[in-house]
Amino acid sequence: MPLERKGQKLIFASTVFAVAISYPMLTIANKKSGWLHLPILYMYLFGLWLLFIIGISFIVDRKSRK
Repeated sequence: MPLERKGQKLIFASTVFAVAISYPMLTIANKKSGWLHLPILYMYLFGLWLLFIIGISFIVDRKSRK
């Protein structure tokens, strides 16, 4: 995959992550109940963070197909 295409995918992934952690999205996840007494907001943030890291690693480490 050309470097320009990787850069576009990284910018897109970063923009999606920024929108996902913006104020309106955080208020949706800000509930008092949760799983195993963990607030949903914490699970939401750490889950997004984990998905972002996994997605970035797939984009960066992907070999070009020839």
